[in-house]
Amino acid sequence: MVYDLIVIGGGSGGMAAARRAARHNAKVALVEKSRLGGTCVNVGCVPKKIMFNAASVHDILENSRHYGFDTKFSFNLPLLVERRDKYIQRLNNIYRQNLSKDKVDLYEGTASFLSENRILIKGTKDNNNKDNGPLNEEILEGRNILIAVGNKPVFPPVKGIENTISSDGFFNIKESKKIGIVGSGYIAVELINAPQVSHHCELLNEEEHISSLLKYVILYKYILN
Repeated sequence: MVYDLIVIGGGSGGMAAARRAARHNAKVALVEKSRLGGTCVNVGCVPKKIMFNAASVHDILENSRHYGFDTKFSFNLPLLVERRDKYIQRLNNIYRQNLSKDKVDLYEGTASFLSENRILIKGTKDNNNKDNGPLNEEILEGRNILIAVGNKPVFPPVKGIENTISSDGFFNIKESKKIGIVGSGYIAVELINAPQVSHHCELLNEEEHISSLLKYVILYKYILN
């Protein structure tokens, strides 16, 4: 199959590029090995805000007795996770429908280059030929190929690193009673508030203050200038 544009990666950037090109009458394919929507939808903004809102409701209920309310409540974490995941799945389906509406061919699998303009997709299922069943391999040719795979954290080669997870796996935690978050950037600061309703969290940081980037922003924007 020959395309005007092949986009590798179904995050916000890849989705936008594929749909925009298709609207200009280009024949477009998009390859994604996981869920559509990228980090924000699946392991970032969306699940974080849902968990953060749950923690906020928990705090309100906990403190309501100070305002004269006699509130007794329990918390069902599996139910929250189930509803959170269903909401994310709904967003995944909306992304899928948007690709179909703009006539972008979706291939589900892992892409690797065979040459400058040819890629091999392994473990694919062509969204436009579901009746044919799953495809083990598919070779696509593109006049233009856009790599929009995002990035991933790098784990340092230190003892015990095999027992850690990145922020991508953070929302899969269900049983742990205590969580340690290493670092104090904006992602760490946001995540530490999200699960307090069911877990105890501690921020592990070598800096005296959180978010060391903040001091540089203040220094260069408000002091040196």
